[in-house]
Amino acid sequence: MPTATRTQIKNFLNFCLLIAPDSFYLVHTDKNDKTIKELGFNYLIVREIILSLSVEDYSDGPCQDRIYKGDVWMFGVVIDNREIYIKLQLSSYNDPGEKKPTLFCISFHFAEQKISFPYKNII
Repeated sequence: MPTATRTQIKNFLNFCLLIAPDSFYLVHTDKNDKTIKELGFNYLIVREIILSLSVEDYSDGPCQDRIYKGDVWMFGVVIDNREIYIKLQLSSYNDPGEKKPTLFCISFHFAEQKISFPYKNII
């Protein structure tokens, strides 16, 4: 059973749309960087994919992350017949630590296990 309702997910994604054009940060990890390079993507393409997410792409959240403080939301998309796991977090601070709403993309990498999409193909 999903953690969030359709309305909660839409509200989260709408807020992402508001702040991401000005304050979006992609966390660089080996997995993220390798996936992005293999797909031939760059920062702007990743941001556009994030901004095009829908309720149907939702997987889980909001929930507490074991590493990052605060709520995280998980989504997934299929690119070149491969699932991409996406973990997002809204923060009140940007990377340099200034108080500014920021969307952090913590994960953008090939899924290590099958992603569950509780709202996909549900009318």
